[in-house]
Amino acid sequence: MRTYRFDKGRKLACIAAAAACAAGAVCASIYSQMVSHMKEICEYKGRQTANEIVSDAIDEQLAKEPDDYIDIVYGENGRIISLRADTDRINALENDIKSAVTRSLSHIDDNEMGVPLGTLTGITLFSGRGADINIKLHQVGAVDAKVISEFTSAGINQTRHSMKVEITAELSAILPGHSTDIKMTDEYLIGETVIVGELPQGVVSSYEDYL
Repeated sequence: MRTYRFDKGRKLACIAAAAACAAGAVCASIYSQMVSHMKEICEYKGRQTANEIVSDAIDEQLAKEPDDYIDIVYGENGRIISLRADTDRINALENDIKSAVTRSLSHIDDNEMGVPLGTLTGITLFSGRGADINIKLHQVGAVDAKVISEFTSAGINQTRHSMKVEITAELSAILPGHSTDIKMTDEYLIGETVIVGELPQGVVSSYEDYL
């Protein structure tokens, strides 16, 4: 009888241990899914907020800047013979935009975003449910700005010249007990000009060398 009780107790202990291991595996799987989903949400929310802030900062700065960064020089026959880039203005624009974006992103921690706890689990059934968990954003490192020039065909004997600024910034999205590093690199259009007349290849290359 004692042997039977001993075997039964050992069997129950084994079942309990197996159940505990299974529960632990399930919890580990759910936690891993939550971490992965939290990272995705933090990156999405962080990029969305940062893009809005950067876009607004660039728009405000461009409103203060001149928009004539190149001069088109025509020959006597009406053909384009050269493009002259105002490198001083372009360099000043680059620095001004970098400063404006840096100032704006330095206040990004004022933006708190609430995400329902159920959404963070990554389980569809729980999405949108539960108390809001706040995500805080912080700027990490310096902002980099680079002006980019592009020439594309806009029709017969027409060329579209686009000036863009490439912004690179690093952010950190922080949740209670979790943080995600975000590196964003995005281009923002500064202005476009349609140039009528065929551009000599040498002119295009020489202008791009200015930038």
